Amino acid sequence: MSAMRRPLVLAIGEGAFRGVLAAHLTLHNHMPIICTDHLDPALGPALRGAAILVIEETLIAAAPEQWTETLRDQCWGGALIVIVDTMPEGIRATEGVALVHRALAVRTVTELVEKWQANGTNLLSRPD
Repeated sequence: MSAMRRPLVLAIGEGAFRGVLAAHLTLHNHMPIICTDHLDPALGPALRGAAILVIEETLIAAAPEQWTETLRDQCWGGALIVIVDTMPEGIRATEGVALVHRALAVRTVTELVEKWQANGTNLLSRPD
């Protein structure tokens, strides 16, 4: 009997980056749902409540210290991976939320998703 995986949603605006990240995740046996708008009505409440969301910081209409609260208010209840261009001062990864620098995203996002799936938990941590 195989374990059920949580859905994986990539909300990435930039096409080439989105394609490379999606291809890398697919090569590692993950099947991401790809979108450019994490508020697309097709991403219904059940999906938002369970999915791991990988999102670019530019798609979150809030200051860095409000990213998690904003996404939770938009019904994203699963784990969150925010891709950043520059690590924000004073903002740290917390349980269920990871900040990943764009330059490291392809490798790091895959590692975080695999770690989460292996542990069967929402706990994600940013690698040192």
